[in-house]
Amino acid sequence: MQKECNQNNCLWVKDNNNSNHYMCLRCGRERWLNKRKWGLYGLLIVLKTVVSTLFLD
Repeated sequence: MQKECNQNNCLWVKDNNNSNHYMCLRCGRERWLNKRKWGLYGLLIVLKTVVSTLFLD
């Protein structure tokens, strides 16, 4: 890692092996795209299934 930078000054570059992974050239901070989106989506599907099972049976 190089010197620290605040998030507004990060130089984000995309990982050639994973299009959801970005890394700052200055400080080495990592960022993952779509990680939360799919996690929340999966949670909503599970909750919908549980609620429908509990209240519709």
